[in-house]
Amino acid sequence: MVSSWLRIASIYFAISVGYGIYMYATDTYDWVIYAHLLILGWLSNAVIGYAYQYTNSGELENWQFYLFNIGLLLLFIGLIFSSVVLVWIGLVLIALSILLFLVRLFL
Repeated sequence: MVSSWLRIASIYFAISVGYGIYMYATDTYDWVIYAHLLILGWLSNAVIGYAYQYTNSGELENWQFYLFNIGLLLLFIGLIFSSVVLVWIGLVLIALSILLFLVRLFL
């Protein structure tokens, strides 16, 4: 499962670079989406993936992976279309995923 975390992190990194080029080319700077793409999409997925290298993979990690990335997708759709409901649902899923990550690391 570690490779899934790192693969999705690479995809978010490529999307972030592409979005950064788009922002520069169109002179439209949406820093909220860009920052969340980089920090939650790329950095968080990579850090979690590397942290899981030192633990045994299990069902909890699968749940955490899907909660985190479905939450990210909903967050980005909500930010793009200004949907407060989707943003909140995405953030709740991400928060639950982070709680599972902490449980997995410390227990």
